[in-house]
Amino acid sequence: MLTRDYPEYAQRTRPDGGPARSHMFVGEDHGTVCWNTPYRQAYLDLVERLVRDYDIDGLYFDTWYAGYFWPGRGVCYCDGCRNGFRTAAGLELPWHEHDAQYTPAELAAIDRYHAWNRDTLVEIARQVHKLVRSHKNIPLISNIGNPTRMASADPRILEVMDAFLYERGNSILERAEGVSLARAAGLGVWPYVGEYNNWPRVVYNGFDFQQQIFTTAMFGGAPILALPWGYVQHAKNRRFVEYPFGILKQHERDFAGFRNDPYVAVVYGSRTPPGHEQSGTWWKTDVRLSSLGAFAACLYGHVQVSSVHEGLLDAPEKLRNYRVLYLADFTHLSDSRIANIRQFVQDGGGLVASYGSSLFDAAGHRQERFALEDLMRVAPVHPAGELAETLASYRSMTGGPYDLYLAERLRPALETLTPLWSFLPVKVLDGGEVWKTS
Repeated sequence: MLTRDYPEYAQRTRPDGGPARSHMFVGEDHGTVCWNTPYRQAYLDLVERLVRDYDIDGLYFDTWYAGYFWPGRGVCYCDGCRNGFRTAAGLELPWHEHDAQYTPAELAAIDRYHAWNRDTLVEIARQVHKLVRSHKNIPLISNIGNPTRMASADPRILEVMDAFLYERGNSILERAEGVSLARAAGLGVWPYVGEYNNWPRVVYNGFDFQQQIFTTAMFGGAPILALPWGYVQHAKNRRFVEYPFGILKQHERDFAGFRNDPYVAVVYGSRTPPGHEQSGTWWKTDVRLSSLGAFAACLYGHVQVSSVHEGLLDAPEKLRNYRVLYLADFTHLSDSRIANIRQFVQDGGGLVASYGSSLFDAAGHRQERFALEDLMRVAPVHPAGELAETLASYRSMTGGPYDLYLAERLRPALETLTPLWSFLPVKVLDGGEVWKTS
């Protein structure tokens, strides 16, 4: 409705065109806006009025994402975008009716526009942070949605936010991992309590609500009900939220200052190189599931564990707070991150690396050697003969009677077996030692 009252705020989906219009799923009329219009100053004026004139304890922003709800190639053709991009890059914003009409040079120009527009948004976020702090020392909270989006978010946005809304919980395990990820980054986190899938809804979830509330609190998050009005009309269901919130309230003083002592840091992974995903009879695995599995393995083994943002690998002073770094199929590491990991190990830190960790370049291409070979003391094997035939025909069932297992070389007893999922055969280099083998 804003763009009807203030058409000058609108995003232009084409030269001399109007904003994209929708009902935002099943809501009220929605028209896209652009930060490179007078909307920016109106927004800043609103924020200043709120923090200056009202007694508030915090500010929530839905999401800091350039081109929110913009369709197609995500370009705006308002005067502010066209003139600003021309000044910044010396280029014109291309527009065609059909995607196939864009040339490679024009697509490259659009990519540069997206980068320029992200920089614009970051600067606005910084302005908001400075403006709020000039009036009140209150937290700024934004919607990052879920841990994967936090892991891939612009770090410059994270720097000016104090907390974020965790919108989609998925499983209890992923909830614990996601809350841990935010807390390890020094951010507060408000996870919705609701269904495992997509948006929380007013449904009868019973004791599952209790599990979600307690799990969120255990890992340092502040659980919130996305749709609390449902309990107003359904009083008999209030016990499922009244009891856990009552326990937390009763022991609020006991929790003051409580934190997760850093021990094992599992780096949150989400980007799987093309062709690297593996499938078995019933399951698949990729980089995302590998880091989740590593977190779960520590958790189930009662090992103090935190899921950490990959930016920790760029901050040696933060990395050294942990005793062990766990890279679970974290496929690519920059030269600077490799140097930081080497220093971490040299200073006494432990390193656990699995599957394809450090075996791929930045473009997702597999390399001949592990970048961390000097620490891991193994090299990939190019299978031949019987081994090649075995690998070509092997399919993990993950829980079936024909799975492969790892056993300790010196004590191959039943209790020492580890079920083997998809694996990468390696040869041991000088200085390396085999603990378990298939």
